[in-house]
Amino acid sequence: MEETNCPTSTSQEPISTDPEPATLHQCDRCPASFRSAGLLARHVGRLHAQKRYNCGHCGAGFNSPKNFSLHRAIHAPKPFKCPKCSVVFRRHATLVGHIERHYASEDHTCAVCDREFGSLEELKAHVYEGHEEGNRRQVGKINVV
Repeated sequence: MEETNCPTSTSQEPISTDPEPATLHQCDRCPASFRSAGLLARHVGRLHAQKRYNCGHCGAGFNSPKNFSLHRAIHAPKPFKCPKCSVVFRRHATLVGHIERHYASEDHTCAVCDREFGSLEELKAHVYEGHEEGNRRQVGKINVV
């Protein structure tokens, strides 16, 4: 094997100039190949191992309880509906962010005192901090529960 130092590299480690590629470890279950046996083992464990966690809704399988839990969230109910476009969300905070994008270019005026704000978030804070509880559900032109 012939070795040389690369003139443009900052590393002083010699590099191989042999035309033969390094030995690859081929997966026997798919076309993937890897430079080390450890990488091949990790691949087989992640992609080809028996899935211990299976989704009862769609049949998807997972080796990790964390990934299974993240997947199950896609089947959870979406009770929060946008009053402007009817898109639904699992979390209230996500709905609020979505609504803010709808109204980003619109005027944010308090329906109680007519004070104007630069964002829906500022208007919401004003309503929650500055007005009595009976008026808190009305924020701008929409109701936010």
